[in-house]
Amino acid sequence: AREFMPKAISAEAAIERFAVAGGMSLYLDELCRGNSLRERVTSRALDSRGPLFNDPREILEEELRRPGVYYSLLEEMSRGRRSIGDLASALGRKATNLQGYLESLIGMRLVRRLVPVTEGTDSRRGKFELADDFMRFWFRFIFPFQEDVKSGLPASDLYRIEVEPQLSDHVSPVWERLCRDWELGQGRASRVGTWWGPALNRYRRSGERQSEEIDLVGLSGSRVSVVGECKWTSGKMRASVLEDLERFKLPALDQSGTRFASEGPRIVLFSRSGFDRRLAERATERDDLSLVEPDDLT
Repeated sequence: AREFMPKAISAEAAIERFAVAGGMSLYLDELCRGNSLRERVTSRALDSRGPLFNDPREILEEELRRPGVYYSLLEEMSRGRRSIGDLASALGRKATNLQGYLESLIGMRLVRRLVPVTEGTDSRRGKFELADDFMRFWFRFIFPFQEDVKSGLPASDLYRIEVEPQLSDHVSPVWERLCRDWELGQGRASRVGTWWGPALNRYRRSGERQSEEIDLVGLSGSRVSVVGECKWTSGKMRASVLEDLERFKLPALDQSGTRFASEGPRIVLFSRSGFDRRLAERATERDDLSLVEPDDLT
């Protein structure tokens, strides 16, 4: 993807462009070359005369006879709803009625089903996400506003009001995926994914915490050898992220029956904007803690 971008672009800006364009060469070519991301997205995707304004719709209508429910599912997934229960609730349908639609979207490689990395593909705790990041961007920021744009909403206003304030939230899952890909090359794990599950029983009983999620879990054999958190925020990562991981999340992972490597898992923290002083100091004091920034990945 970097081949489509200006050579002097920063790692952070490259990740943002990749998160919007996804991996398709057409979208990379339209959205990643020259100018700013704002200018490219505004002219190529948000403007009704732009070549990408209607492209996903045209692709889907070639494949789907009745796209209405599919569009609704994809729009809700673009907003972060991932469980079949949440999708069913948002659409006002029974979960069993959505299974066929989801299977069709998976077969078209538009949607992928995720399971905790510690479980098999038949896990009942599967979640769904859009497989193409430009499709996710389009359903979140373009599809709901197409009629408004045609009625006179300037593309620049759409970017300023809707895209810009939520861009970090859109980039975040791509950052997490890039971090997991990077970890696969570090020689610490043969499988890397994410994990989610119930919180520690005592916190569930008190109502303090119901569930936990760890952005990155790496397995060596069947044992957890590395864990990590990945934050795409404008502020520096705080030491509380490490404390939360060690106090709540790792004990919940242990409670699930997952085994850890004998020396314990290495902790890797990934941050868009660096790390606060307390966290940086802890990294110098501990051999099992690494801090990673965008420049390290690209």
